[in-house]
Amino acid sequence: MWQNALTARATHCFVRLFIRKIMRTKLLIYIVCVAVLAVKPVFCFASSLTIKINSPTKSYQNHHQFKLLVTFSNVSKQSFVVFPAYIRREYSPLDGQSIQYTPYPGPVIDPWFSAILLDPGQSKIVTYNGIRDGDGLWNLMPGRYQLAVTLNVLPNSYDYPTPNKKMAGKNIWHGNITSETINIDYLHEK
Repeated sequence: MWQNALTARATHCFVRLFIRKIMRTKLLIYIVCVAVLAVKPVFCFASSLTIKINSPTKSYQNHHQFKLLVTFSNVSKQSFVVFPAYIRREYSPLDGQSIQYTPYPGPVIDPWFSAILLDPGQSKIVTYNGIRDGDGLWNLMPGRYQLAVTLNVLPNSYDYPTPNKKMAGKNIWHGNITSETINIDYLHEK
């Protein structure tokens, strides 16, 4: 009888120790999971992204007619999020015109509004209408211009919660990259 009590007590102690060990392991796993989720993913290799520009309206009379196509291509082996809202145009006059840039007086544009997810090897085209970029308006005199675009995403410049659940927790591209130039002609309005 006393042997059964001793066996029951030993079994009870073993079970208690086993449960404690499981609880400690669960707590450790929970802490690791929370720590991993708290870290914001960042993807910082500028060479992982290429951008190219083109326009079906390289000659136009009304600035509302101008269309700019920007192709974002992921040349890496990882998926990441790109923020087209951070595209900035760079106009250079080819025949001496003046250029004026007027910053947009409103609030900063939420970069997640136009965010795109690029899988490895994937390209997406974003169309910009008119001569306005993310935070301002370019005022051009009629003439010939070279146009390039720059994507400049600084770390922590996207500290907004994402409304898109499929992009939550994804790597975020940041860096500075400039496209090659194209020539455009802004003609006199008729």
